[in-house]
Amino acid sequence: MSVPIGAYTGNGTDAILLPAIGGLDNIQEDTTIADRGVPYRVGTAGNSLLGVRGPGAPVLTVAAGVTLQFVDGARLLVDARTSGLGGALVVAGTAAVPVTFTSASATPAAGRWVGLVLLGAQDPRNAITHARIAYAGGESQISSYDCPSPANPGFANNGAVVIAGGQPAGAFITSTTIEASAGDGVVRGWTGGARSTSCPTNTFTSVARCHQTYPRPTSGSCPAPAPCPQ
Repeated sequence: MSVPIGAYTGNGTDAILLPAIGGLDNIQEDTTIADRGVPYRVGTAGNSLLGVRGPGAPVLTVAAGVTLQFVDGARLLVDARTSGLGGALVVAGTAAVPVTFTSASATPAAGRWVGLVLLGAQDPRNAITHARIAYAGGESQISSYDCPSPANPGFANNGAVVIAGGQPAGAFITSTTIEASAGDGVVRGWTGGARSTSCPTNTFTSVARCHQTYPRPTSGSCPAPAPCPQ
């Protein structure tokens, strides 16, 4: 399944609407969001959750050149918390033609939208490369998955990328810029080793808290204070 080739200009707003109807199962089969020359707008007032979940773990692929603009409070959620259901996210930008995730607001600012949220068991197919994630880090309503850090006065897990409940196999965020996050860059919200989800090819700019948070150890208590690279 994919958005068909066509002309998407000449409208009041030249954009393709992804309504994000609020359910977890918006995308239930393999889907490609292709570059069709205009941005995609994710969500409308009151409907701001674009969910990827289904039997067989569908893959949402965001192709090079795509821009996704999120309305205030919106998020892209890959949910694998339920047995037999899951999903994966592949962001396939290139150095010359990156993928952009940003705010749909005419006055974008840090925290206008939530971010990319990956819940439950982490699919080994997850990959984010050559992307720009801007103005995210809004309130996720997810908390207590990682170790609190000096940069976080509470337990809220807010970040441009929020991983909660499952440890990924390794670094799956590469050659990506995270900028103007009102929370962390990457929330490492799992119990286990502190392996990195990203690599030195990434850039963090104007991130309010940690570039990457510190996951909870398998045994013992969290370090006090927990490491918070910035």
